[in-house]
Amino acid sequence: MFKNIKNYFNQLITFIEDDWLLFEERLSIIEIKKGDYLLKEGQTCKMVSFIEKGLVRLSCTIDYKDVTTGFATENEYISDYESFLLQQPGKYNIQAIEDCTFINISYLDLQYLYKQKLVFSDAGRKISENLVIIISHTLTALLTQTPEERYLELVQIKSPLLQRVPQYMLASYLRITPEHLSRIRKKISGN
Repeated sequence: MFKNIKNYFNQLITFIEDDWLLFEERLSIIEIKKGDYLLKEGQTCKMVSFIEKGLVRLSCTIDYKDVTTGFATENEYISDYESFLLQQPGKYNIQAIEDCTFINISYLDLQYLYKQKLVFSDAGRKISENLVIIISHTLTALLTQTPEERYLELVQIKSPLLQRVPQYMLASYLRITPEHLSRIRKKISGN
């Protein structure tokens, strides 16, 4: 069950087998059904979740509307990271778009591992750095690109994801209406 997460970490940093066993002892597995929530706005995020199987949507309420802020799929981490780090109520929902299996580590278990060996702090730092890069890129794209440019970038980077996400969620992520997204798709396909 832990093959994918082990491969993920081996790409970041080299764990010796004893390190991996110590890490594995702290992991838990949960499954949730399509439409259910891993986390709801206002709850404190107590864990970071590695997606073993499935697809999730990250969203928050803006001007009384549920707005999609991101997607994550297999072999990616998901969390309301600010809530997780501060251990305060969060601003995000994490909802399963498909049936999902998560490999979780709790805040307390992660803090324990950071104190045990430097290798765990190094891995956590690399994951955090990757997250900052993703957030920075997403914010820059939102501020500087047109919806069509953002959609074309999604097509290039995460094309398989587009087939799995409902159009209204994708439109919400792009900050446009589903009708506007349909027009962009028609324009790009030449119809």
